Amino acid sequence: MRFKRSRTGTKNIPDVDSRYASRFFQDGNFSKVILKNEQFLDYEGLVGRLLSASHMPTPRERGRIIKLRRDVRALFDAYESGGTVRLLYDTRLFIGKVAREGPGWNA
Repeated sequence: MRFKRSRTGTKNIPDVDSRYASRFFQDGNFSKVILKNEQFLDYEGLVGRLLSASHMPTPRERGRIIKLRRDVRALFDAYESGGTVRLLYDTRLFIGKVAREGPGWNA
């Protein structure tokens, strides 16, 4: 990712698979639901969505944001239809009784 902010010195964020998630629930029991979603975004909405991600440049990194906006504009212009692009994503829900202690709390 060209504009991704460096996370040097921060804890790696684990991939939340079923094995990892089970650590946070009583007896490891939970249900997993995946919700398919889509958003139709205009250019400013797409930029806002990108910049809201924690690994994108901060407002203090003005030069990187200007470059990001330029690159996003080129992609948007190449793929837009009717003034919007379609963003597809999944929301994963893990539902169960939360464990009060256990290996998940040391993660």
